[in-house]
This record gives sequence, C-alpha cells and structure tokens, in this order.
Amino acid sequence: MKKRVTAILALLILLGISLQSEKKELLILVTNDDGIESPSLCALAKEMTKLGTVIVVAPKINQSGTSHVIRYDRPTFFGEKELVPGVKSYWVDNTPVACVRWAIAGPLEGAVPDLVISGINRGLNLGPGYESGTVGAAREGALAGAIAIAASQLVSGEGADYEGAAVVVRELAQKALSLGDKPLLWNVNIPGGKIIDSSRKIVVTKMIRRWWKMKYVVNKDIDGKPYFWIDREPNVRKVEPESDFAYIIRGYITVTPHIIYQTDFAGLEKAKALFRE
Repeated sequence: MKKRVTAILALLILLGISLQSEKKELLILVTNDDGIESPSLCALAKEMTKLGTVIVVAPKINQSGTSHVIRYDRPTFFGEKELVPGVKSYWVDNTPVACVRWAIAGPLEGAVPDLVISGINRGLNLGPGYESGTVGAAREGALAGAIAIAASQLVSGEGADYEGAAVVVRELAQKALSLGDKPLLWNVNIPGGKIIDSSRKIVVTKMIRRWWKMKYVVNKDIDGKPYFWIDREPNVRKVEPESDFAYIIRGYITVTPHIIYQTDFAGLEKAKALFRE
C-alpha cells in the first residue's frame, strides 16, 4: 500500500512538472497613437517584458485623434524599428487600429494576444474617449478577444514619469489577467508628476459625461480660399463627483471599464415595444 501511495505521489509530481513546463507564456501586443518614436512606448514595452513575450506595432507618425479609423485609400507601408533589445518592433504607416489588425494578421500569424496595451498616451483620455486613437487601438484588441488596456498620463509642468507609469500599467494588467475574463477593456488615466509610487491611490470609477464643443477660426489661403483648423473646448456643465475627471484632479489613478459591444439593451426592449404596438 505504501509503495502504491509513493508511486501515485511520484506520478502527480511528474505531471505537475510537465504541466508547468507546458504553461504558455503570455503574448503581449504594445501599441499607441503617439507614434513609434514616443519615449513612453519604449518604457511601456520594456516593462511589459516582465509579464511575457512582447511585440510592438505602432504608427510611423503621430495619429492622435484617429479614434477607430482605418485608412483604406492607399497602400500601407511598414518596417522594423529597434526599440527594446529582444523585442520585435514595427512601424506602420496607418492608424493605431490598423496597427492592431496588422499585428494579428501579420507578425503574429493570426494569434490573438493575451494582452493588448495601448499607450502610454501623452495627455489624459477622460470620459468616453471616442476620438482617442489610444482607446481605439485598445478597443480593437478587445474586439479581437484580448484583455486590453488604454493607458494615458497627464503631462504637466512637472513632466511625465513614463517609467513609473509603465509599472502602474503592468500591475493593472496583472489585476485584469487575474479576473480571467476575455475580452475586457479598461481605460486607465494616470496623474502627472515625476514619481509614481505606492502612495498613489487607484480608484475604479465611471467616465465623466461630456461633449466637445468645436471652436474654430476661419482664415484664407494665398488663393483666397477659406479654411479653418479644428479645435475644441470641453462642454461640461458640472464635475460629477464619482467620475474619472473628479478623481484625477485629486491625484488618483483611475480605471474605467468600458463596454466593448455597445448594444443598449434597455433601449433595445423599448424600441421593440414600439413595433409591437
């Protein structure tokens, strides 16, 4: 009997070793909308190597404000770029969403990453973030079936601590992974400043409700044709006390879970009722 128990224990130990050796390493795609030359991209890619295998695919130039756009009207050029030793990195002459799609279809040969991390954006993306290329890229990752995080940091007179912010993003990614839910989309905003440490508090909160009111100044070119530059000013009547905006101005790191598939189920039932009458 004793020999049988010993044999069973030995078998379980061997199985445990076998299962551990076959444990799949995390596959992580890092992208952004500020472009391949952004220093925050390097900091983020380097930090995420602590969790698994990282590939970087980012726009060739700044693509801020491109939301979920993909350009189909011209060929898309791409190439390799050395960013972090041991990390395959590519630039793509298209939008952040195109970067995510090409990464999966091209270098990853159809494999959906476990994590898609977009950022760290230079400037906050509070509220819905519909116009944000940073959020758009993360949303595309979630649509593909990944755990996705859009990360942004305030850049103020104190500068930005991208290395510290990257540590925060990596720790939040570990939290997201622990949920075991795929797909998932978090929008993360980090205050500015030189130091991001354990004294910084993290809060999970809702997005502020706001709409960007357009402002513009009309000019004329040398041929007399009128043109304008699009600019914006926030149209926020009041700061909602439990919103991402309210917490970020108090120095909190904010995490806002986003809906990926945007069906309004309450509105769906109301609309159905209209056609039953």
